[in-house]
Amino acid sequence: MSPAQEKAIAEYFKAGEQINKLDAVTITTIAEVVTYLASCGVAVRFLAGSERPYIAERKRYTASALVRRANVSRQEQRLAPFSLRVNPGPHRNLKPQDL
Repeated sequence: MSPAQEKAIAEYFKAGEQINKLDAVTITTIAEVVTYLASCGVAVRFLAGSERPYIAERKRYTASALVRRANVSRQEQRLAPFSLRVNPGPHRNLKPQDL
């Protein structure tokens, strides 16, 4: 570590800042999120062809919103939050200049 880096870190702590450890994330699929919510007593239905195809507790959700809903329960249970597994599909061979 360089002297400049050491000084920056020392000043950071001197200013009263702290470093917090982040929880590990559980990489999952939407099916696993639905199963988890069902284990918490939250029934989820899927309606194809909708912007928000998931219905739970009389509300409509996107996949990412459903994960956020599940993470509320996981936080209460002190479990690692979910993160959806990304499936790059046919776009995996694109180069940055093609985007």
